[in-house]
Amino acid sequence: MSYIPSLTTQYTSYSIRDFKDAVDQYAELELEHRSNPHVQVVLVAVGSINMLYKAYPSYFLDVQQFLEMIQECCESAKSK
Repeated sequence: MSYIPSLTTQYTSYSIRDFKDAVDQYAELELEHRSNPHVQVVLVAVGSINMLYKAYPSYFLDVQQFLEMIQECCESAKSK
C-alpha cells in the first residue's frame, strides 16, 4: 500500500515590524522538520492574502485527486 500524507496547512502571521521574529521562528521550524520530507516550512512576505494566492498558487492547490491517481497507478503496476 502506498503512503499518502495528510494535507494540512498551518501558518503564523507577523506584522512587518516583527519580521525578525518571523525569521527566527522560520529557522527554528526548519531545524525541527529538516528530516521530514512531508513538511515544507516556508517564509513569505506579501501585502495581502490575495497577493499571497497570486504569488504562491501551488501552495493552495488541492492535490488529493492527483495523489489518488498516483496511488492507483502504483497499485496497478504492482499487480502486473
